[in-house]
Amino acid sequence: MTSGPYRYVRHPMYTALFLSLSAILLLTRNWLVGGVPLVGLCVILLMRLPREERAMIERFGDAYREYMKRTGRFLPRVIR
Repeated sequence: MTSGPYRYVRHPMYTALFLSLSAILLLTRNWLVGGVPLVGLCVILLMRLPREERAMIERFGDAYREYMKRTGRFLPRVIR
């Protein structure tokens, strides 16, 4: 899928979750309520994303590699 938010970023759901947890941290100003889930998400993403992207490359090959070149992982690419 390369339309909608996927046109700009490969993992828009993770970006939205990261932004939501960051907002919770800023709103609560409490590391237990906001920081722990945010750190947990970062750890999970560091472990999970390489496997996800490897699986996508195995499934879609060069088409996914090209997609990776034109989109950012979490934020849109500014320079192409």
